[in-house]
Amino acid sequence: ATGTPANGILGCNPTTEAIGAALGTATATDNCGSVSPTFVDGTISIDGCLRSQTRTWNVTDACGNKAIPVSRTASWTVDTEKPVIIATGTPANGILGCNPTTEAIGAALGTATATDNCGSVSPTFVDGTISIDGCLRSQTRTWNVTDACGNKAIPVSRTASWTVDTTPPVITCAADKVIDCNTTISFTDPTATDNCSGAITITVVSTVTNPDGSQTRTWKAEDACGNSATCSQKISKASCSHIFPTQTTCCNYATGTATGLYNVCTKVTGNVVNNVIPGVFFYYSNVVAPAASFTIEVKQSNDGDLNKLFSVHGYDKNNLQQIRLYTSSCGDVNFTGSFINSGKGAKLVVTGATPGATYIVSIKYEVKSIIGATYTGSDKSSKYTFGSSINGTLDSGSVGTIDAVAGCSDNTPLPGDCTMPSPTSFYKSDSTEAKTATEAVFEAYPIPFKDQLTIRYKFDYISDVKIEVFNSQGVLILAKTDAKGYLDKEITLNLNTSSEQEQVYVVKVTTNRGSSVKKVMSSK
Repeated sequence: ATGTPANGILGCNPTTEAIGAALGTATATDNCGSVSPTFVDGTISIDGCLRSQTRTWNVTDACGNKAIPVSRTASWTVDTEKPVIIATGTPANGILGCNPTTEAIGAALGTATATDNCGSVSPTFVDGTISIDGCLRSQTRTWNVTDACGNKAIPVSRTASWTVDTTPPVITCAADKVIDCNTTISFTDPTATDNCSGAITITVVSTVTNPDGSQTRTWKAEDACGNSATCSQKISKASCSHIFPTQTTCCNYATGTATGLYNVCTKVTGNVVNNVIPGVFFYYSNVVAPAASFTIEVKQSNDGDLNKLFSVHGYDKNNLQQIRLYTSSCGDVNFTGSFINSGKGAKLVVTGATPGATYIVSIKYEVKSIIGATYTGSDKSSKYTFGSSINGTLDSGSVGTIDAVAGCSDNTPLPGDCTMPSPTSFYKSDSTEAKTATEAVFEAYPIPFKDQLTIRYKFDYISDVKIEVFNSQGVLILAKTDAKGYLDKEITLNLNTSSEQEQVYVVKVTTNRGSSVKKVMSSK
């Protein structure tokens, strides 16, 4: 007997013809003549997916001699079912959080097993490329398997998705500001943006009351991935006082960093004032422009217990330099100034103002101008009242008082260094004035001068200062250093010019940011 294949082992799902070919055919020989064998096919044996069948041939010759039976067996597999793949991962939905590790991504993509009706199978996987959409990432793992009979399983996939975000959000606080002394502090909520989509949570970290009475609030912005950033806003209250000690600048007043002068302290002989401290004080007040053109009159009065009022500094020399007007950010404002009430007050005629804008008026007073005054009261204390009238009407918010008290001590703390909250907008109305924020700009007065020349700094930063004065031949005649220069600080130079003719001098002021030069003229 022979068949195809010779061993009778077929593959999967053979045809009836293929099974017949494997069972085969047979021939027979006999010594006495020809014989033709016949076969009988057994039943098909079934063992799971395996099948087998046996064909047996027999033959008997003419003399009744029976041949030894010969058999062939065909075996094959019947399998038309696809394997089934089951995939699992952690987490089950494949959605990860932020910035997962490689291991965590692998765990989310997961593993898989497969079952088959006819035997064991092991699926294999292929990972797709990582898809990027902004901060979002995703990757898909796909498993496939084919059983021994070539039945392919339906592919099974798992997708892992996650967020890549290590960039903190950008939180923006409102600028630091100074509010009126009687106003309740109210912070402005910050805004925040993030490089990734998703909610940003803004919370208050702290609200701190600083030693100077200002308050600072700090916020934190946190994105969905836990990245955070902070910002702060500081709110200061302007001093409710209007009378301030020596060295008080517009910046100190505007930022609330100056303490109001406690008292003017007098020394008396009998009831007559023979000395007074401090040497000067400043009156500061906010005024609101009612129109583009308006008039400010700063006046003073007292309760009558002293029979003298304070003189505006410079009145005895007809020098108006100590009558000042600033923007709310302490930029200089042009006006026409004059003394009133025999130098006890000042008048400012303003044009070109912004209606509704806040301006700061500053008057420097000569304290020793009340020497010689006489107390009439037994307590030797006299209250002085200062105020600003706008177009003839007293602004009640501009009224400030100071007591001149015999025998007291002047222990008012002097103001410290000062920087405006928004230096980039300090002098924003004029490009020339804006240079004062970075150069060694200064003023010199009086012009012409006799023996003494006063230098007033007009730069808005703290710096060591060197002042040099050269004569018309370029010879250095005076050099002076100042360890801490700041806006509106004044330095008096004693030049003692002896010539009976007017002379031109060159003044050079040098700071850590540059130098400026002015020509000045002396009087006979």
